[in-house]
Amino acid sequence: MLDGFVRDLRYAWRALRRRKGFLIGAVGTLALGVGTNTAMFGVVNAVLLAPLPFSRPAELVEFHLADRTHPTGKGPLSVADYQDIAPQLSSFSAVAGYTDSHFIVSGGEGEPQQVRGVWGTGALLQALGVTPALGRAFLASDDAAGGDSQVVLSHELWQRRFGGSADVVGRLVTLNGRSYPVVGVMPPGFQFPLREARGLPGPVELWIRHPAEPATRRGPYYLSGVGRLAPNVSLQQAQSQLTAVAARVAAAHPETNADLTLAARPLKDAFVGGSRLTLYALFVATGLVLLIAAANVANLLLSRGTARRRELAIRVAQGATPRRLVQQLLAEGVVLAALGAVTGAVLASFALRVLVAFAPPDVPRLEHASIDGAVLAFNVVVAALCAVGFGLLPARRATRIDAYDALRPSASSTASPEAGRMRQVLVVAEVGFSFVVLVATGLLIGSLSRLQNVDRGVVNPEQVLSLQFEMPSARYGDAAKLNAFYQRLLEQSAALPGVVSTGIGMSLPPNLLTITDNYLVEGHSPKTGTSEQAAPLLFVSGSYFTTLGMPLLRGRSFEAGDGPDAPLVAIVNAAFVARHFAGEDPIGKRLKIGGPERPENRWLEIVGVVGDVRYGGIDKPADPAIYQPFRQNEWSSTYLLLRTRGDPYGLLAPVRALIASLDGDLAITDVRTMRERFDAAVGAARFRSLLFTLFGALGLLLAAIGLYAVTATIVGERTREIGVRMALGALPRHVVSGVVGNAMRTAAIGLAAGAIGALLATRLLRGLLYELSPLDPSTYALAAFVLLGTSLLAAWLPARRAAGADPIRALHDG
Repeated sequence: MLDGFVRDLRYAWRALRRRKGFLIGAVGTLALGVGTNTAMFGVVNAVLLAPLPFSRPAELVEFHLADRTHPTGKGPLSVADYQDIAPQLSSFSAVAGYTDSHFIVSGGEGEPQQVRGVWGTGALLQALGVTPALGRAFLASDDAAGGDSQVVLSHELWQRRFGGSADVVGRLVTLNGRSYPVVGVMPPGFQFPLREARGLPGPVELWIRHPAEPATRRGPYYLSGVGRLAPNVSLQQAQSQLTAVAARVAAAHPETNADLTLAARPLKDAFVGGSRLTLYALFVATGLVLLIAAANVANLLLSRGTARRRELAIRVAQGATPRRLVQQLLAEGVVLAALGAVTGAVLASFALRVLVAFAPPDVPRLEHASIDGAVLAFNVVVAALCAVGFGLLPARRATRIDAYDALRPSASSTASPEAGRMRQVLVVAEVGFSFVVLVATGLLIGSLSRLQNVDRGVVNPEQVLSLQFEMPSARYGDAAKLNAFYQRLLEQSAALPGVVSTGIGMSLPPNLLTITDNYLVEGHSPKTGTSEQAAPLLFVSGSYFTTLGMPLLRGRSFEAGDGPDAPLVAIVNAAFVARHFAGEDPIGKRLKIGGPERPENRWLEIVGVVGDVRYGGIDKPADPAIYQPFRQNEWSSTYLLLRTRGDPYGLLAPVRALIASLDGDLAITDVRTMRERFDAAVGAARFRSLLFTLFGALGLLLAAIGLYAVTATIVGERTREIGVRMALGALPRHVVSGVVGNAMRTAAIGLAAGAIGALLATRLLRGLLYELSPLDPSTYALAAFVLLGTSLLAAWLPARRAAGADPIRALHDG
């Protein structure tokens, strides 16, 4: 049997090679479907399916604060929360908290540079279960022992700044002006966390133990929690304990935690969960493209089977059994599938590189996507399924051939009614699948359009240059020194040619929020059983608002007199006023940062109200926000803003020189215009919209080709009939309308089936849409218009050619 099948494969290759047009069309169509699916599976495999690169990753869990009434929401922990919670979590063998940060690294080789790092409690690296390549990780016991924090370097930073020296363990590294001992070096490629942090692009290059001093207040909130489940403990059991622990903390601190609980999820969900819906939606879209491509190839084979009817009849007459015919036709499917798989793998490799290059940076682990063994196996399985599907349709027909009838001189070359119906069904499927992809594409494009037109609260963001730098705490630990530096920077940068205004702030819209904290509004007590609310807290200059173009709605901005010895003041946004002072004048009212557990905190007088901007994401409504003057607060990580008259990047060199003249050890990072920041915020939405547009266009093209091919085949089979009708006086427009009408009826049936499928499938996109319903009627109408218009063109071309034929020649050829 194997020898016979090998002979069939050789025969199939020779037969296909003689029909190069058919071969190129079928293999090209299949390669597009298989290639896009293989590339998308490579992404899904790397991001969602591959295990995390830690020891026993299924045991790792992320936990966070959540509202009791909305447990799906999440928020960071405060140090006080973590210190209250961690000792009670017996369901975990190790528990840690961590947060991303910037560090200026000096010492070793090269000039001081700013790198991304992580503050983590003692058990952080221990919980991950990855053994350092050199030295040791800091441990939970280090927290108990107290003392200075230790640093663990990434392999890449060790090589770059310390030349891979083996004696780096025990040496001191200077971070933000303070010296810390190096205790270890992680293995090459080790990363934690496995995601881009907001405002902290690039890989993590060091881990430093978080100070273990007892917390003196409940806020602020910035820690992420991670733990490793104890042996034989399930996630559900751990969640039960977290809920009980959260209830005890809430009872002890009702003023801040009354309505808060703790929620757990697998660490993998924390890192890649945000990309899951997008990637699965894209994978489904490529699957629909593959089905359209497969239907196209099956239609080609059915049409070819009709033309080969006489050849197959001769083989039956010579004694070929139905099984033998099926084997031969399956062999052709295998050859086509193999060629499509190889070509598709090459196409997938190219497509994967393009995907990785142009994808937004917030898709974790995407850089690991490749055509590996698992992806190639997927490619082979898809191709094998296609081979069986391709071969079965014509093979099923071949078993029903009547050799005597097929070999009669008067036998018609027209397809049998069964074959005709099957071709129509395949076209209906192609049109339906294409409509589903087109509707999804339209919804995502509409959602992107709404996101891009959101009121950002920033005027002409393309004219505002922003850059970030970290002030070394060893040299600027004194508030007076820090504020004096900021004041000199503002004054001298404002004097640069081409600068309209400058400002500084610790956070930026649309998603670079550094800190939130609890607050009290004088005379406004929280409802019984609820904790104090938290809001974004921002330390800025008065020129921050004018530089961004945020309108001053009431009162005044920060002034030179709002110094450290002056009464404390605050500016709130419109959302804050709407929540607490609806119908009232907020000017002169007072608020306090922190809850009742910080009675020593002073009251702040509200002196102004500014417009809203979004710090939690461009797709999130503006939260109530509290601004304080930087001169009354100290914060070392700062953004400098410059509103310019001309090209913002033309000022980058003068600004660098200015900062270097003020302090040559400062490293500047994250240089972008505000327009670029807003564009980056919609990068994921733009990327998935672009991919869906490509898949939608590809599906539409393949469906149009399928409809064209079937219409052309039908016209070819009806050549004699058309000739007779025209000889009897039928006008060309009658021929065109008849052919186009039949094709459009088929397209309309496919459209109706696709509409039902779209109504069901697009509900899955609800989480990806912004202010747009999955049932948006204008999107469905536009998709139907595009699909029917394309179908009309695909049917009109062969119909027009048939109507222009010579009746005498048509009768002769028929």
